[in-house]
Amino acid sequence: YDRNGSILARNLPSFGLELNLKECAQIGCEKIVSRIANIISQAGLVDEAEIATSQNKTIVLYTNITKDQLVRLEPHFFELPGVSVFISPLREYPYKDALSHVLGYVGLDNKSLFPLVVGKMGVEEYYDQYLAGIPGDKIVKTDSRGVEEKVLAERSPFPGKNIHLYLDAELSKKAYDLLKKVVDDKKATGGAVVAQDPSTGGAIALVNYPSFDPDKISQGIPQKDLNALSNDKGLPFFNRAISGVYPPGSVFKMIIASAVLEEGIVTEHTTIDDKGFIQVGSYIFRNWKSGGQGIVDLREALQQSNDTYFYTVGGGYGGIKGLGITKLADWARRFGYGTPAKIDINGEAKGYFPDGTAKTWYLGDTYITSIGQGDVLATPLQINNVTNYFANGGYLLRPRIVKNIDGVGDEEVEVISQNLTSVETYAAVREGMKMVVSPGG
Repeated sequence: YDRNGSILARNLPSFGLELNLKECAQIGCEKIVSRIANIISQAGLVDEAEIATSQNKTIVLYTNITKDQLVRLEPHFFELPGVSVFISPLREYPYKDALSHVLGYVGLDNKSLFPLVVGKMGVEEYYDQYLAGIPGDKIVKTDSRGVEEKVLAERSPFPGKNIHLYLDAELSKKAYDLLKKVVDDKKATGGAVVAQDPSTGGAIALVNYPSFDPDKISQGIPQKDLNALSNDKGLPFFNRAISGVYPPGSVFKMIIASAVLEEGIVTEHTTIDDKGFIQVGSYIFRNWKSGGQGIVDLREALQQSNDTYFYTVGGGYGGIKGLGITKLADWARRFGYGTPAKIDINGEAKGYFPDGTAKTWYLGDTYITSIGQGDVLATPLQINNVTNYFANGGYLLRPRIVKNIDGVGDEEVEVISQNLTSVETYAAVREGMKMVVSPGG
């Protein structure tokens, strides 16, 4: 369920078919598969070539057989040796592509000796032990034809737990639709949207595009269609929000602004005269605005995203010493750069922040790093988590997706670090960020 009680995933009654390759060999396994497809008017998950080359004793033919299809098939079981029925509830995701990366999907466990559905991605995988419950089983005695004669032992299944998330499904759907339009209009090749509650770190939206329909994956998709998705250049299975790493750009300026005040490189009132660039020897480092923005202090530099100011305080120029790459890297790591934020789904990248030791380092590299470019890499989630710090009073929180399990006891808010700067520094940077969304920003 989402934060408003909307259902995000549910089970529908269904059945599956599996085939014992030893038992079906007497009349031809390929013929049996073809015969089933004709009876129920539905292609199976495997084709004849896959059956012929399979090394398994049994293979799953279908995971989404309806009751009507099973009724049609039942009179023909005597002529289909090796075919057996198992209960296979279908997982349905009402919000489909919009939440596929965060919720994930379910599928058959390739390591299990019998058909077992497990979480394969996202919340479904990370919290599988709570969602899956305990499967039922029974031991039976059969005759030489495989016909059941007697139940020797039986254990009833136990249902899984309900999980409540911080996600807002409708907000996520809106974000997904807007992102999809941007990509479909060829303004980008892909993207992600991350939104969190600053007071808890809870992920309200964590969407990606291109994406995929989890219903098709969970309910059984032919291998050729799955291969097409896997080879799609748009990378529909790639969770850009937590696995994609990109230069953060100007949003990094929150961190360097904090660092230069704490290290005494400048005060919040120190100004520079921006002419539109700085020049060191024959090298020119330009502000994004041609001609410059004139006299700016720290707050105004944040408000106008002034590159020249941050070149100066980061690397040093015109009488200002500069922070330097070593201290810049130290402060970036304090705010979580280069370390996974430990969100509660798998696949999170840690990003990268240079400290000047991995290659020959030049002053120009420090300038570029000071505005969040060059070798700096961060996930959208890491970037958003830092922004939360400046919104919630100075707490860097572990981001979370799951709020509680079975409605009992919300997960505790986990503080990664707090009060990384003085009250005065925090107030100055926060005011600069507020000015970004005010007139003149």
